[in-house]
Parts: sequence; C-alpha cells; structure tokens
Amino acid sequence: MYKTQISHDTKRARLGLCTLVLGYITSSAALAQAPQPQAAQLTPQQIQQLATLEAHIAQHPDHVDALYTYARALIQAQRMAEARSAYLDILRLRPGHLATTMELAMLDQQMQQLESARAGYEQLLRSPDLPPDVRTMVQQRLAQLNQALKTHQIYGSATLGFTAQHNANAGPAGREVEILDNLYPLWASAQPRSDVLRSASASLGWRWNWNNLGDYWQANGSVLTALPHHVSNNRREQLSLHIGPTFSLKRWGMQGLLGVQAKLQRIDVARARYLDSHGLELNANWALTPQQLLTATFGHHIENYAKNSVHAFGDKQSQHRNAWSLGWQYEWNGNSSVYARWVHERRSAHAHQYSQQHNMWTLGASTRYASPAAWSPGQWRSSIYASYAHKRHGAPDAKLNLHDVQRTKQYSVGISQQIPLTKALSANAGLSWLRVRSNYDMATYNDRSVNVSATYAF
Repeated sequence: MYKTQISHDTKRARLGLCTLVLGYITSSAALAQAPQPQAAQLTPQQIQQLATLEAHIAQHPDHVDALYTYARALIQAQRMAEARSAYLDILRLRPGHLATTMELAMLDQQMQQLESARAGYEQLLRSPDLPPDVRTMVQQRLAQLNQALKTHQIYGSATLGFTAQHNANAGPAGREVEILDNLYPLWASAQPRSDVLRSASASLGWRWNWNNLGDYWQANGSVLTALPHHVSNNRREQLSLHIGPTFSLKRWGMQGLLGVQAKLQRIDVARARYLDSHGLELNANWALTPQQLLTATFGHHIENYAKNSVHAFGDKQSQHRNAWSLGWQYEWNGNSSVYARWVHERRSAHAHQYSQQHNMWTLGASTRYASPAAWSPGQWRSSIYASYAHKRHGAPDAKLNLHDVQRTKQYSVGISQQIPLTKALSANAGLSWLRVRSNYDMATYNDRSVNVSATYAF
C-alpha cells in the first residue's frame, strides 16, 4: 500500500505540472525575494511520515518514487537544503524527470540559487514533452529570472493623458482654502465648472543588484505637467527624485524587503507658488505567507511653501511633515488581489500658526485576466478602490480658538482599466468621484472626473 501511494503521488505530479507551478508559490515577487525559511512545526503524522520515508530510503536508496515523496515532505517541513539534495538524487537516477526538474528549479529560485534555477527552466523548455500551458508559464518565470540576474537595469515610462473634470463648489467663492496643503486650489467661482486637463509625465530609473541576496540600489526621477484648458489655477508641474538602497530580509530569516530612500520634490502650482520638500523615507514589506503581504512606511520631510513672484528665500515658510502607513494585501492565483491601507500624516508649521492631521483608510481590489480581444497581446487589468479621509487643522498657538479649526471629510471611489496594445504600450481609462464636506463652506465641494491615457514602458 505504501508503494502504491508513492506511485500515485508521482503520477499526479506528472499530470499536474501547471497546478504545481500555481500552487507551490503563487506570487512571482515572492519567488524573486524569498528567504531561507525557518524550521516548521510538524504534526505527529508528518514526523512519522518522514521517519518512515527515511527508513525506507535507507534500505532502497534508488527508489525514485520514495525519494520524490520524501523531497515534497521535506519542503512541507521547510528543510529546503535536504529537499534539494533529494531532488538531485532523483535526477541522477532518472535524468529529465519533468516534475522533479520543475520543482527543483522553483526551489532553487526560492533559495536564491538563481543560476541553477535558470538552468532548470532552460532545460524544461528544451523538452518536447512539456505541455503548452506549462511552457508559457516557464517562459514567463525565466524572463523574470533573467531580469533579476541583470546587475544593472535601466527602466522608465512615458504617459500622455486627458482628464475631463466637473467640479461643483457648494460654498461661497474661494481660492485659498488651505494654507499648508493648497496643492489643488479650488475653482475661482462658486458655480459648477468643467475643464479638461492635458497631462504628460515621464520617469527614468536605474537599479543596481549588487549581490544574490536580493539587495539593490535604486535611483529614479519623474516629471509631470498638467495643463488646464479653462482654469489656469489648476496648472501643475512637478519634479521628484528618489534614491537609496533596499535590503532583503532573508539575512534575518524573513521574506520581504527593507528600503531607505532620500526624496527631493518640487511642486509648482499655477506658476504662482511652489512647494519644495526633501526628506527620508523608510519602507518595508513582509510576506506572512506566499499570498499575504504586510507593508509599512515612515517618512519625514521638510517642506517650504513660497510664492514664485518673491525671491525664494524671502517668502519661504517651513513646515515638517511626518507620514506613517500600514497596509495588507492578499493575492490568489497570481492574478487577483485585495488590499487595505491606512495612512496618517501630521504637519507642523513653524511660520504658520496651526498644524494639520490627516488620516485616510482605503480598500481596493484588482484582477488580471486573459485578453478578450485578439489584437491585445497581454493580460487586461481592472481595479477598483474606495477611501475615506478625515483632515483636521489644529492651532498650536494657545491664543487661537481651538474649537473653530477647519475639519474636512473626504469620500472617494474610483475604477480603472488597463489594456495592453503591444508589449510596451498600454491604454488606460478611469472614472473617479470625490465628495468633500467641511465646517468651512468654501472647502465643501464635489468632483467627478474621467481620464484616458497611453503609457509606454521599458
């Protein structure tokens, strides 16, 4: 009966390679960064199974079916190095065994033995017996692996878009609603207004992978220009630069990344005022399971807000901004995910007489699926989100009325669609709705927008 069970496991693995690839590790990002797992807590049945297999293999070291079952049991026990040795024994006895070659390549990639993993994938692609759907999946994983093995990478994108926006301000006319966060000025009139914004953005980055642990150094910059058709107040230009190292958590026995980035940014609004900021940001992600990911960030920035019509150093008013965020993401089938995120920001102004606190909660989901159109070469992506934010302006000066500060609530929902046109070019479309309510009438408004764009990425 024992031998029959082992043979059944081997046959099922041969017939279910596609299921194996999806079920072993669903996240391609986890594959590229996965650490050496720590020892697992085994049930008494698993301990007994391992002991039985070890005794059987000691007497029959050339029993391929037993070795195969033993290797998979070792992976369940997270004894990866021993599992790899068992897979190599199988391939010594039965060269070219497809299921074993596949599992060994995936295990090598998880253990960061990337060259060995690449050799295994290439061997699979040379086999004429590999099913077409599995061949496609192996080609995708090999492409990801080849990208990860590049020591230096240059990447970037360019996007051109149009946004049709309708804004209804429910309160009296007002252009200066907030002092510390006036990046999107309100309309100059209390009447409902519509406008079309033409936008162009581009980004360019460089990444250096300096070891096989998954550590890398990255620098990227981006530019954005948004030109309104009717309301000049909504003109916006932005420059930003991020640079810093990212470390794999593998060295601490965890699966994830820890990054440190220096950030520089200038935002120019209507060519009348600008906001300069510089600071440091820490970000981390930690994979609880192959499907679940936790994220956390902390950033400290110093911001200077000034008018362009005055000498830069004669009108600057500094503020400090601290921001925290926590997030959770669950992914299944490698194509669909849901996420939840909380963001907290606190601004404290030195030259101004009040501060600001901002909390935002967001829920969202996205899915990728096979293209329904023959002319589209890749997977389509659909996303949806909903968020709620509460903003409060406080007065650190005791002479001000702490009970008459501005409080704002924001509700927003949105959907988006991405459609590949070629391997590098994609079309994007989105709908969004924003509702803002405040105890200050001039800060109360509704906003609806539709946007379309095209993106080229390399």
